[in-house]
Formats: sequence, structure tokens, C-alpha cells
Amino acid sequence: MKREVRPNAWRNIEDSDSNRYALIEMGALPGETRTSLIEAADGDYWPLIRDTRQEHLIREGPWLMELPDGDLDGQSLGAMGCGVMAWIESPQSGDSLARQLAPAMTVISPEGKTWLMRFYLPSLIQALHEANSWAWHRDLFNGIERWWYPDQEEGWQSLAGLLDDGLRHDAWRLDCDLDLWTSLRGDTEATALTAHFVSEMPELFEDVCPCDRPGRVAKALFAADEIKLFRPEDRRIYVYLWLEKGESFLQSDSMKRCLEQAVCGDKTLLECLQTQEEY
Repeated sequence: MKREVRPNAWRNIEDSDSNRYALIEMGALPGETRTSLIEAADGDYWPLIRDTRQEHLIREGPWLMELPDGDLDGQSLGAMGCGVMAWIESPQSGDSLARQLAPAMTVISPEGKTWLMRFYLPSLIQALHEANSWAWHRDLFNGIERWWYPDQEEGWQSLAGLLDDGLRHDAWRLDCDLDLWTSLRGDTEATALTAHFVSEMPELFEDVCPCDRPGRVAKALFAADEIKLFRPEDRRIYVYLWLEKGESFLQSDSMKRCLEQAVCGDKTLLECLQTQEEY
């Protein structure tokens, strides 16, 4: 399904008191689209990675861009849909907002290690939004009116931000405990499996927007969790079948028997499947 470039809720709202910023992963865009975006933004763009030692990450990573509404319907800009990770409504200047969000690009694990994190991914920004008891919650969402994230099924969905308290929020750190860390790192398995299938079996994602691929894999992994299928090789096969044959195939009687055996540990899922003619 082709993603809309911007939230449909804006189509009937011509004027807004807030600025509207697109959060875009530049590395996901073709060269022509990058050029068109930079021209349309006319200097109104700011990187979220600020470490000058990481030139490649700065160039290919996330940027905030303020784009005139009229430019979003152009043919070349329409191709940016896959790179748009979020829309943010805020009265702040783009530079101020980018400085506020930049610390979220790294997360401090319970062991005190620093990890690079694409905090703006839909699953992660929702987890961070729900973690409202942490001190950094104010730092992250201060002065943001609405944070829009893409949903494969429902389109653009929004999260409410926090009223601006008038203080600076550009020098903070994103700490987490074991529970939150587990939630944030849950994206790792989906990301790794997506990369594996894109490399080895790209036909599984034919006509699927690249930014929607991890979400499909994550949905399959969640289903595997639900039936308590935990062996890594079984989970990989399960995700493959979900993508290749669909959820209904996994609900068939023969597949249910295979999955029961795999869950009990009697056989691997692949060993059981090799005895099934329909596989």
C-alpha cells in the first residue's frame, strides 16, 4: 500500500499556527528526490546526528525539514514517502527542535553502554511516549503539539506532546531500565530478519514500501511470541511462511500440528514442514 506523504487530517486545514516539520531519513531516498527536497526546503533543514566525526551518518541519517505544503504534491517529492518517518507540529524553530531531539539518537542501556537508536521508528516512539514517568520524557516531547507516525493499516497516527515550559532541552540523556530496554531492543530482531530476507529473498517484499517491511516482520514475530515459538531458527521459518504464504496458511490444521511439535521441542519447525506436502 502506497503511503501518503503527509497526514490526511491536514488536507482540510490550510493554515496552522504551528510549524510542520518532516523527519526524513535521507539514506532512504533516491538522489533526485533528495535534490528536490533540499531545493524545496530552501535552507530550512537540520540534522539530528550532530557528531561531526560521523559524516556518513549525518549525511544518510535523519533530518528535520520544513517544507511548504504546496511542494509536497510534486512528482519528484511524492517519491519521498518511504523516507518520511514522522511529521512534527511545533511552534519551535527547526534548529531548536532538532537540538532537542538529537540526544534521543542514543540510548543508555541498563549496563551503561551507549547505543545508536532510531528512536523515531513508529514502535519506538510509541514506547517512549508511553514511558512518561521518566525525567527525559519532558526533554523529548517538550513544545511538541502533535507527533505523527505512519501506520501500515491506519495511515498517519498522532501522539500528543507537551506544552512548552520555556526551558532549554538540548542536553539530556535517554536512560532506561531493563523493562524499557527490552521494549526498545525488541525492534532489533525484526530489523535483522528484514535485512536477511531483503538480501536473500527480496521477492517476499515485492510492492511493499521499504519502510513498511520491518513492521510486517514484527507483526509475524509477535504472532510467534503468542504461540510461544522461541527457537531462533523456528522463528525465522515462521516469519518466512507468514510473508510468503500468509497468515491464513499458518492457521491450517496441518500447520497447527507442526507448530505444536516445534513449540514442544520435539522437532524443529523445518523438520516438521519437510513432511508436509503442502509446504
